[in-house]
Amino acid sequence: MSATKRKQYLFDKDVPLSKYALSELKKILKREKLQNNELLSCSSRNISDQSNPHVLLDETDNDVISLALDESVSANQNPITSEQQLLINNNSSFAWSDLLSDDEELQLPSCTKSTSNSIRELINNEEFFNVLSLNVQKSQAELLLMLLKFSIANTLSMTGISNLFKLINLVCGSAVVPETRYKIDKLFDDDIITLHGVCPACTNYIGTFQDFNYVVNCANCDKPVNMSNPSSQCYFAIFDPSNAIQDYIETNKNYYDYVVKEREHEKNHIKDIYDGVLYRKFVQSLKDSDRHSYATVIFNTDGAPVFESSTYSIWPIYLILNEIPIQSRMKSAITAGLWFGKDKPIMSVFLDAFVNMINDLSTVGVGIPCMIKNERRNLKIFALVASVDTVARAPMNGPSQFNARYGCDWCTHKGQYFQGSMRYPFRIPLPKNRDHDTTIKHAAEAIETGKRVFGIVTASPLLNLKKFDIIEGFTPDYMHCYVAGVAKQFTTYILRHLRKADIQYINQLLEAIRAPHQIGRLTRSLKNRKYWKAREYENWLLYYSIPVLSAVLDNARILKHWALLVDALHICLGTNITYTELNRANEMLHEFVSKAEDLYSLTSLTYNVHQLLHLPTSVYNWGPLYSHSTYPFESANCKLLQAIHCAKGVILQIARYDKIQRAIQMLSNSIYKISSINYLGKGKSANNDTLEKFGISKDARVFHKIIYKGCLFMTSKKKNARSCNYFAQLDTGEYVEIKYFLINDKSNQELTICQLIKTKPNKYSSFVQEVLEFSNELCINTTKISATCVFIEIETKMYIIAVPNQLFY
Repeated sequence: MSATKRKQYLFDKDVPLSKYALSELKKILKREKLQNNELLSCSSRNISDQSNPHVLLDETDNDVISLALDESVSANQNPITSEQQLLINNNSSFAWSDLLSDDEELQLPSCTKSTSNSIRELINNEEFFNVLSLNVQKSQAELLLMLLKFSIANTLSMTGISNLFKLINLVCGSAVVPETRYKIDKLFDDDIITLHGVCPACTNYIGTFQDFNYVVNCANCDKPVNMSNPSSQCYFAIFDPSNAIQDYIETNKNYYDYVVKEREHEKNHIKDIYDGVLYRKFVQSLKDSDRHSYATVIFNTDGAPVFESSTYSIWPIYLILNEIPIQSRMKSAITAGLWFGKDKPIMSVFLDAFVNMINDLSTVGVGIPCMIKNERRNLKIFALVASVDTVARAPMNGPSQFNARYGCDWCTHKGQYFQGSMRYPFRIPLPKNRDHDTTIKHAAEAIETGKRVFGIVTASPLLNLKKFDIIEGFTPDYMHCYVAGVAKQFTTYILRHLRKADIQYINQLLEAIRAPHQIGRLTRSLKNRKYWKAREYENWLLYYSIPVLSAVLDNARILKHWALLVDALHICLGTNITYTELNRANEMLHEFVSKAEDLYSLTSLTYNVHQLLHLPTSVYNWGPLYSHSTYPFESANCKLLQAIHCAKGVILQIARYDKIQRAIQMLSNSIYKISSINYLGKGKSANNDTLEKFGISKDARVFHKIIYKGCLFMTSKKKNARSCNYFAQLDTGEYVEIKYFLINDKSNQELTICQLIKTKPNKYSSFVQEVLEFSNELCINTTKISATCVFIEIETKMYIIAVPNQLFY
């Protein structure tokens, strides 16, 4: 672009603009509120007349105006769009001075000293070329941890990681970290990967690449298959998880030892997967010699497209260890298998190899003894639970798909076609439940006759998996079925009963809600509902829906019906579920399903709704819903895709990514010993009146932000526009607003000053509490805080809802 053309873009009153550009730019600048922001850092050399509010830039600086606009927008954290840039570059008959009114004039600060020097100024400064003398206050382990985290966060390729390590070594002047690809790979254990070939023409299983290192003919279709080049074929890999299991168990060895040796089940209570009746039955079935040296896993598989330009996809098999802390479980998915090809995996082939590998681990053990409390234990691994979505479940366990007759995985409900789709009417008596032994008989009969027997099509390879129940081992998928399925479905039904003005009012209420950090996502209006994630539907279901719908929905019958689902899921997501509560949730879900047809017709009784009837059983068998949901597996899938940087060597890229993730966790646990309460920021002196009121030592310091039990809590002094983290529930069940966190190092006191909130249950949901008043101030031990809460204010009413568990997923 010519210099003459550039001069027309300057902030000068004589520069012409088109009428259209004038109108649009005025809207842009008013919206960004540029007149009150520090727009750019400029040097005196760029300013012709500092007294002129419309700064004229030096004509010799060709790109300054573009830089100025970029910096002015970045100050508002809203990037300028290509359309806005096009408007700026328009040429016509109106001047910049006409763009703003007298009280909106664009004021640029007169800068005599730059806060950020240009490269020209730095080059002219002799000190710029002086050798730096840096005293690095970090250990080699901390440096390696930071580099690995940086690599994962920025999805660096292996070349990028190697170059980053080389850069650090150059800066430090010595080889403080390995820098070659070979040495970086040697940092991590070599996981054993077995590649299995599949005929790309007919998907018939060929064998392992170790067995054949040449071109072989497929036994089924006689097509040649090049077994020496896995990158050009449909193939899958089985990863030996022994190293990963050893790493995670040894990292959490104290917790593991507590679970297998000391933990006792509290009668009639369900707190974790260990309290599930089938988990306890499994432990009782073990030999005495294996009671203290076993580990169990939940497994999952689901597909994800790899490249936008091709039909290739990956289907990983993930394992999650149950005998480590729940927060670690959520972020420690182990890749145990990977199908890579143009089509969905042939489950009979894929799962058969997986079953053989797990059965070896169940019989022989991991082969690498784990050091636990000065004792070497060879752990035996058992896969007890399969947590997969509905689409993946049918080809894994043998029955028909959900849209066919007898499509339910847990009972023999025949189903009913209605308006072209399969529906599952609620009828008394309920259909007979399936069981493991009967399913084996049905599978044998189906294979012999070639016909479906109560929906069973074939025998699943998982029937050969040791200690695995082919029916109860599969759990209903909380994430896809209930949250993104039933909640989404019935929200659509409810909104049909509202006027347009009511929906607009709901949008205003949702955008005004300030959500706590722990529930994962900020609120979005209903007009963006088609973009909502599963977690957003979960938040709508559990926290927002009852208060918001109470303000606009006149039909109490519909709201009471919806509240049955809300309360039942609150119970099943709890961290201490009594059998009495679980029975109540079971009754609520049966009532919800039974009344759905009357309220919304038979169309509403989809397979997702039918699965609600089997939800309490899965909690009874395997613990709270969060302990076997697909949330961590979906998260692992997203991260795994980021590890793939090119089409060549996908398996090795994923294996390397897994090993780096494990290394990060091992280094983190070795370097940082995290206490139960972490105080953020610098403590300040407390108000003397507050200290005297509660008899607290004057040595106490005030903090406004902590992390407790993996959950962020803040004080009401730290208010954010879109989030709220200062309402909590105590272990007594009372609700409070947090005012201060106090800590006294001398007396080891950790205290919280808070204001008690008096509440009453909402008439629709007992988990939604209506605020009556803010009562007296209390001084409590910080460890009394039990849960973070969602606080909602709608006109004159205020609501507070405790989060059922403190997991962040």
